[in-house]
Amino acid sequence: MNHLRILRGLLLALVASLTTFAPLAQADDTEIFVGGNNTASIQPNILFIFDNSGSMDGLISSQNVYTPATDFLAGTTCDASRVYYAASGNGAPNCSSANWVNLSAVVCQAALTAFTTAGKY
Repeated sequence: MNHLRILRGLLLALVASLTTFAPLAQADDTEIFVGGNNTASIQPNILFIFDNSGSMDGLISSQNVYTPATDFLAGTTCDASRVYYAASGNGAPNCSSANWVNLSAVVCQAALTAFTTAGKY
């Protein structure tokens, strides 16, 4: 009977301490960005993960590399004297849209260089 009373007291003390101190032990990643109380003395922790598992062994197919010698206007309604643009930034611009400017109006040298080397700017 005495052992049961001691066990009940220990269990009650454990539950009381867990409910009292558990909220103090909570933390999340926002402390990384806003800092804690003693951020000057805490060294940052950085974790690098290198995934060399079997799923990382395959090659990923991508689009072909842009080549300026290819005639991309063949069979399209695009005019070579125009620079077409997509207003939303999603995907290639449509040649039948009103979103274009004359190529002669483009005075930015970086844009002109990008058009001839990468096909886009």
